[in-house]
Amino acid sequence: MPEPRAAVYDASKGGLHPLVVFSRTDENQKFIKSYSSDYKPWEASDPSAYELVACVTMKTSTKVRECKFDDKKPARFLDMNDATFEIRIHEASTGKRIAAKDAALKALNRCPTIWMFRSEHDVSNPDFSQAVINLARPLVQAK
Repeated sequence: MPEPRAAVYDASKGGLHPLVVFSRTDENQKFIKSYSSDYKPWEASDPSAYELVACVTMKTSTKVRECKFDDKKPARFLDMNDATFEIRIHEASTGKRIAAKDAALKALNRCPTIWMFRSEHDVSNPDFSQAVINLARPLVQAK
């Protein structure tokens, strides 16, 4: 959805074109802002300064391993998933799509040593930040 108060994206202008990233776990969910320190260099201090919006939707998620934490009860489990993400980058002011990619990402190849559980059985999907950065970098850091 276009945001008329957003800054206009002009690819011919050099410099930084600020990007904000939103994600959701499936098409039935609302997008929420995605926070990652990897996006910090591309952030704007004022929301109206954003020129680009990345929208990330998880399309598939497949359990590839289960990690068990604690031998005492209640035991806690973490499902490690492979996942496919749909990444779309739009001009913030017009909503026009300017880049798109589907990224198939793999789960970590081993169970984590530490995990902050939210429930007795959690799920870990791969981090899509690097896939977003790879697609967005030529748009955000125009020469």
